[in-house]
Amino acid sequence: MLSAFSTADVKMKKYIQPDDLFAPYDLVFHTPEFPLSVWPRFSATPARLHTHRRFWEIVLVVAGSAHHRLDASEHTIGIGDLFVIAPGSAHEYTDCQELDYYNVLVDLETLRLPMYDLVNTRIWQELFILSPERARHAAKKYQPFRLDLQTLDRCSNLLNKIYKIQTNRESGYQFAVFSCFNEFLRIVCRAGEVQSEDRNDEYRLSIAIGDVATSLERKCDKPWTVQTICRKSHLSRSVLFRLFQKYYHTAPMQFLTRQRIRKAMSLLANSNSTMEDVAQQCGFRSGSYFSTIFRRETGMTPLQYRRKPGPPIAE
Repeated sequence: MLSAFSTADVKMKKYIQPDDLFAPYDLVFHTPEFPLSVWPRFSATPARLHTHRRFWEIVLVVAGSAHHRLDASEHTIGIGDLFVIAPGSAHEYTDCQELDYYNVLVDLETLRLPMYDLVNTRIWQELFILSPERARHAAKKYQPFRLDLQTLDRCSNLLNKIYKIQTNRESGYQFAVFSCFNEFLRIVCRAGEVQSEDRNDEYRLSIAIGDVATSLERKCDKPWTVQTICRKSHLSRSVLFRLFQKYYHTAPMQFLTRQRIRKAMSLLANSNSTMEDVAQQCGFRSGSYFSTIFRRETGMTPLQYRRKPGPPIAE
């Protein structure tokens, strides 16, 4: 039963729970004859080690971060990361920090996707052939593939569309889901193909600003300034503001404030920390300043929010 882990790190075996190790096939899909489904996992909590008997899992991270263990490989995942868990591979999430991701579950053999020459693209080879093999050997470096922000936006919109279609289950929904999934794969695989020099420059900038946004989100408690953000990103002030406006429709410091407020909401709803402690953990210089900014952004005081938690502010 556990032969799939014979090449994995022996230390992982202590995490295995034989009674509930495998995710049940018949509960994952609405219809076993159509083994393709998308599930949004927002504000995800740690998931203990598990695996799948027959189906693949494609994961797209849209917010937050976590520590991910996949077979013998371990790494931190964050915004824009895309990776694949092959049938028989074991994985788990720990240290989840406001983690939002989409799960795409698919039995490629049963679904019989018309892949044609898509399997010859670099990203298909990387995701479905090379990466699963690397993950089983701790000595081999394995990292998720990171989408640029524009591609991430297109892919997350498609997966959200699939989820809504499969939830409503109107007549013809399987064909619609099938079509959207094919488009999702095309976009992902195309993202890794060689592009023109101009597109490459823009791509590098999108990756740079995405890395900055991830740092601001994960380390919002740090004393960031525009100058320190510019130094970290190696971008000029004008380029930094232009890219933040393009991809996040706001200025860098306002983006940072939203991440701090988002973290504060989580602490207020899920801990008994004092207002001063919450302020410090979220990067505000004082409790009174934190209260002022929190009320400006949410329309209520931190105490009012704690008594009656509300949804996170939109970004």
